[in-house]
Amino acid sequence: MLRVLTASLLVALSSASFCGDSAIPFSLEVLPDGQLVLGCARPSCFGWSPAGIPASNNAFFYRINNLDDGFMRNERNTIPPFEKSDARYYNPQTAVCEQSFSSSSCRGNNQWVGGIAPLYNVTSAPIVLRCCSLETLLQSEDRGLAAMHQGQIVVGGEVLTSGLQVAFDYISDVGKVVLADGTLRYDVWIRRMPCAGPNNGGL
Repeated sequence: MLRVLTASLLVALSSASFCGDSAIPFSLEVLPDGQLVLGCARPSCFGWSPAGIPASNNAFFYRINNLDDGFMRNERNTIPPFEKSDARYYNPQTAVCEQSFSSSSCRGNNQWVGGIAPLYNVTSAPIVLRCCSLETLLQSEDRGLAAMHQGQIVVGGEVLTSGLQVAFDYISDVGKVVLADGTLRYDVWIRRMPCAGPNNGGL
């Protein structure tokens, strides 16, 4: 039995959702069967080269039970180029991600959930994450914990003040709890990072 579980876990680790190193996890959905769907986004403040094109294109996703376990938010493929007068020129535009899906949590204040391995058995299989780190996240703040059940979704993303983009809410960590009645609860931690748009300093 142990050998079967190990083999299944190895398959999961080789076929999983990953936002890549230039996109941010902004949403998480718990499907009715307990599988997770990770939403990824590339806001105007992060993930771009000075030429206005994506800093990388290494996101990938997997289909389990005929459904995608993640997605990249449908948005622009380019932005206006930015120069040395723009703060984005000096801020890191890619995160440093673990080489494999090997973490049970992403607890550091400079980390987010870059990817999640699919659960071939949602009750018995452990959650396995791929964490990414970014020094800008040390300036982030806690926005609370969402306790989620099957059929629910939590969505972060751009934060506006007086019509100007000032921050971005992201998925920093995910934990799984199997309740006494056999149902699942996912604990999802949300944090907010500085993320000003080009009309507000480009930070």
